[in-house]
Amino acid sequence: MAEIVVGSGRDSFACDVVRLRLCFSLVLPFHRFFPLIVRHTYRMLSSGRCLLKTARPRFRHVHLSSSTMVHEAVIVAASRTPTGSLNGTLKSFTAPQLGTAALKHALASKQIDPSIVEELYFGNVVQAGVGQSPARQVALSAGLSTASDATTVNKVCASGMKSIILAAQSIQLGDRSVVAAGGMESMSNAPFLIPRTNPGFGKFTAIDSLENDGLWDVYNNQAMGNCGESAAVKLNISREAQDAHAVESYKRAERAWASGAFEAEIVPLTVKGKKGDTIVKEDEEYKRVIYEKVPSLRSAFKQGGSITAANSSPLSDGASALILMSAEKAKELGLKPLAKIVSYADAGVEPIDFPIAPTVAIPQALKKANLSVNDISLFEINEAFSVVVRIAEQVLTIDPAKINVNGGAVALGHAIGSSGARIVVSLVHALKSGEYGAAGVCNGVRRRSLCSHYSKTVVDNKRIQNMRRSRPKKFSRITARHPSVILSDPTKMSEKESSKASIERDRSEDKFDSVTIDSADGDEALRLVGLVKTAEFTEEYNLKLRRKLDKLIPPLCAAVYFTQFLDKTSLNYARLVFTLIGCSDVNSQNGNQYYGPADHRPAVTDLDQNYNLVSAAFYFGFLVFEFPTVYIAQKLRIAKYLGVNICIWGAVLMLHAVGTSFGAFFALRFLLGMCECCVAPILILIISMFYKKNEQASRISWFYVMNGLTQIFGGFVAYARLSIAGISFYAGNRLAPYKIIYILLGGLAIVVGICVLIWLPDSPVHAKFLTKEERIAALERVRDDQGGTENKRIKKDQVIEAVTDLRTWLIVLSTLLTSIPNGALSNYSNIIIKSFGYTSKQTLILSTPAGIVAALMTLFCGWFSDKKGERQLPIIIALVPTIVGSAILIGLNHSGMKGVLLFAVYLIGTFGSALSTIYAYNASNTSGHTKKSTINAMTLVSFAVGNIIGTQIFQPKDAPDYIPGKIAIMCLLIIQLFVSFLLRFINLRLNRKKRAHLERVKQERGWTDSDIQREREKHAFSDLTDKQ
Repeated sequence: MAEIVVGSGRDSFACDVVRLRLCFSLVLPFHRFFPLIVRHTYRMLSSGRCLLKTARPRFRHVHLSSSTMVHEAVIVAASRTPTGSLNGTLKSFTAPQLGTAALKHALASKQIDPSIVEELYFGNVVQAGVGQSPARQVALSAGLSTASDATTVNKVCASGMKSIILAAQSIQLGDRSVVAAGGMESMSNAPFLIPRTNPGFGKFTAIDSLENDGLWDVYNNQAMGNCGESAAVKLNISREAQDAHAVESYKRAERAWASGAFEAEIVPLTVKGKKGDTIVKEDEEYKRVIYEKVPSLRSAFKQGGSITAANSSPLSDGASALILMSAEKAKELGLKPLAKIVSYADAGVEPIDFPIAPTVAIPQALKKANLSVNDISLFEINEAFSVVVRIAEQVLTIDPAKINVNGGAVALGHAIGSSGARIVVSLVHALKSGEYGAAGVCNGVRRRSLCSHYSKTVVDNKRIQNMRRSRPKKFSRITARHPSVILSDPTKMSEKESSKASIERDRSEDKFDSVTIDSADGDEALRLVGLVKTAEFTEEYNLKLRRKLDKLIPPLCAAVYFTQFLDKTSLNYARLVFTLIGCSDVNSQNGNQYYGPADHRPAVTDLDQNYNLVSAAFYFGFLVFEFPTVYIAQKLRIAKYLGVNICIWGAVLMLHAVGTSFGAFFALRFLLGMCECCVAPILILIISMFYKKNEQASRISWFYVMNGLTQIFGGFVAYARLSIAGISFYAGNRLAPYKIIYILLGGLAIVVGICVLIWLPDSPVHAKFLTKEERIAALERVRDDQGGTENKRIKKDQVIEAVTDLRTWLIVLSTLLTSIPNGALSNYSNIIIKSFGYTSKQTLILSTPAGIVAALMTLFCGWFSDKKGERQLPIIIALVPTIVGSAILIGLNHSGMKGVLLFAVYLIGTFGSALSTIYAYNASNTSGHTKKSTINAMTLVSFAVGNIIGTQIFQPKDAPDYIPGKIAIMCLLIIQLFVSFLLRFINLRLNRKKRAHLERVKQERGWTDSDIQREREKHAFSDLTDKQ
């Protein structure tokens, strides 16, 4: 014998508690009709359609006697779709489509034949435009028999919960043995309504069905949030307490997704797109939080109120489905139940007090099950507003550690027709064998019903310990850790302190434990794609995306580097052209056709004598401004900052044409260095944001190859200028060829700068040439590399880590050793060739093959580096030919073998490829935006110092052989060989240690490779360094 008590209070009906004692006797002549009578009576009472007089109820007590026991209702399958944001990734799905996907997955997960499902109850609130009988649509689309019954339930937020209760009642009565239940909502597709009373012409007034049918308190004519405000005032729940709960809800959701706690319940959805399909398998909303903004948000419903967008649930799309059976039927089919329904209750309060309703319903349901609050291991209480959970904690003294352990609706989303079922799905999968769990949802009831309800379902696993598979160890561990994360009273700890405590705890355990990361601390990408992957993209899709990236980013980077290197070495070409005209002609008192009168001509002797200092001025500016420019760039949009600098240096380069003294040239070259020092670090960052590690070296080589190509281009441009007799300029004066070079190159730089401002993206997050889907795909491509994207905060700990890392200083030393020869040869390579006895015209032409050799070596090193996963070996390969070439120049200096010496000069040019690979090393081996910026700055500072020193390698007193300088270059590069071998040895050793550590972690925790991969993905955009 069992008793079911259904309480349903109504303001306009005096309907007392109806008690049905179910006892069917085979002796009764009309026994066949009793189940139908009982079922019909329950349906009328539960749906509020029992019309009873106010003064005298038609039914007060009904007793039906029988010897038959009530059937046990068990849950054998439970699934849900990801919850999408309003107008988010799931907006293309209608509510029945979402419901169908959830139901199909639930059936398939236990290999249940859809044809055996006899009935379906499905919640759906905003039904305008959904079509006739939404539940019937789901039933037939999921493959249920056409003979099955389907009922749509609209009890607002409790719709999904009520569907489960109705399904359980149907089974307990013995009317059905297999019933599906759940809920669905597509709030993104809620239409605007035009009342038929609108005029036939002119302006029409539209009504938002989402607000009108789902979010509006019709009894008090106000938004439901105002009910929350009223409850918060009555029970003295502060804004700070609500915000603290919201923050904790988001962090629990992050940890749950990172740990895989939702994997068993989620239905992956395929979203069709113009450029391919996207698989969505993660909730969308929880990743959008910006923690630092939570305390500062204005109240959403009442001026000076406590309820904000952050501590309220977001509007969402989603669906949930469960398969319920009688225990006998489950046993017959050989299905192991996940849980059993043991009790449920409805409780009514005044509409404005609906957030308080859980505190009325929970004791009723627990009393029926002969349980107390302390007997419940886990609670799932729907977070329509954070105040609902805070009230339950306060009034019923529930331990906060037991409520919504994997986050609630504030973080996961609140698809109102689905939420009541969603929390039961999550609860079923979170409970361990032998535990009691309670799920509840507050419900603002509208229209005919004049009260608010709270539905309560208690799920018992205690009696089926041997029927359910044990949970994987990693799930048990995560569940056990939650109480240690959450404070007994979170309102006593500020958001900042709570976050700090969580981070410190996790890091003290192990870097693979869950680390709570604020979105403000993470990359910008974190706010778009979250801690873990939400979508999978096919290899074909990623290949098409990479090709699209290759069409824009490397060409723009190459144009920038081409311009920069050509501008940087313009002094070399201008000087050669300048001296080719002949100093005697320039020094003539009458002047000449290029330089004008004597009082307007440049101080040739002064410039010539101080050529080394003028060359070094560029690197002095580079050195002084490198660190400031890197950190300024981090605070600004890096591509825009780069574009502005290019335009400025273009103007500065054009001003070189009016320089007439050493002082003017020194100042202009200094300013040029200040503007150009931002190029390499920004281009390295951009490449690392868009490309995977095994693609970065080749892409960097694609723009670094411009060093060699500018050598070819610059030589031909300078050679062409020699044949120009002059061009008209203002009042008939003629421009000197070296001035034409500066004006031409400066104008080219400005054009490139404008192109950068228009087309070069700052990061995948801001890439306007990509669709939103492609931006997400671009970020997911590089997630596993853990290099991150961009972060505007300069983090002191990352700066300290960069400067205390031995490998950083080895890279700095490696750059210095490579840059000294670079500074020497970039300004003296043509002079060395001319010293072999060639004319200036011949020198300009003969210098071009050196550029070809350098370009080919750069491309080879980039390809080899990505192909083999090596960074130091290509450097070694690039250095060897230069060392050999230097030895030839020294040994055969007076041999008169011009061809051999020229070939040696071509060999020397290969060492420049080492710098390209060093840049790739920084991009791929360093994580953390501030750390990466710091190392890039240190690398470029050493580059500047090396080039300054390099300008002094070749001294005028050593002309024309420059033997000391050639010896110095050879010795420096030999030392560089040993540094590269040492750095390679250290990296190999660290990689071995890392692999050994990962194996220990896998053994100690029972993890698989997929678990390790999940942890890697979780930290990808958290802006953590490679050591954190």
